[in-house]
Amino acid sequence: MLIEDVIDHIASLKGYSSIKKIEKGYSPDKKYIVTVGQNHYFIRLSDIQYHEKRTIEFSLLQALEKQGVQTHKAIECTLLSEANLSVMVLSYIEGYPADEIILNLSDVGQFNLGLAAGKELRKIHQLHAHVPQTMHWEEAQRKKFSFYLNDYKKGSYQVPKEHKILNFIENNFHLLKDRPITLLHDDFHLGHIIVQNNTFNGVIDFNSYDFGDPYHDFYNLSLFSRRHSIPFCIGQINGILQHLQTIHFGEYMPFMQQ
Repeated sequence: MLIEDVIDHIASLKGYSSIKKIEKGYSPDKKYIVTVGQNHYFIRLSDIQYHEKRTIEFSLLQALEKQGVQTHKAIECTLLSEANLSVMVLSYIEGYPADEIILNLSDVGQFNLGLAAGKELRKIHQLHAHVPQTMHWEEAQRKKFSFYLNDYKKGSYQVPKEHKILNFIENNFHLLKDRPITLLHDDFHLGHIIVQNNTFNGVIDFNSYDFGDPYHDFYNLSLFSRRHSIPFCIGQINGILQHLQTIHFGEYMPFMQQ
């Protein structure tokens, strides 16, 4: 089915004037920006097998809006059985992905962007809708670790002094016991943070949402964000831990200059 035919079945997009396909991203979903009057909408087309997950994502976005999180507003979610498609219509957030413009900002600007992003992530972690009541973080992470370890042992590459790493992990699993379980963005990084006029304008793409220890949403700091901006990473950590004593950017300057 052509995208025009799909849109003709979507009530919220009646009278559209333009369609633009979004090529960026790794998801198998097809994504578009559709203009209706003066408004822009973000459209995600998923295979029908993901409709239940998309429905939950839609309801989570509705709850996040009530929580005051700056993200897409949930407009419409519908199933087009004849096209084997799940269709989600969301508001479009104006701006640019932070990874494209972060180096145009000063260190203080990068820090402040991270601070705003961290505060937003903390709001996300305060949402407990749909959280599995029977989930045990320590047990889940032990299973995941065993899976990765078995795969690692099947390969020919060996990490130098691997015993120190494995011992450290085993000796610290107890720290995962009774950790809180919250909603996770689970792919929180600069590419999913939107900037307009050099300031934070929203977080996008809850496509990979999950549930677990809120600290798990820090993993992209080391895997992705720090390669672009250490000041941003420092700001994000400060922002998400805002309920603790606030640490000002200037106090980090000696560390950053090393």
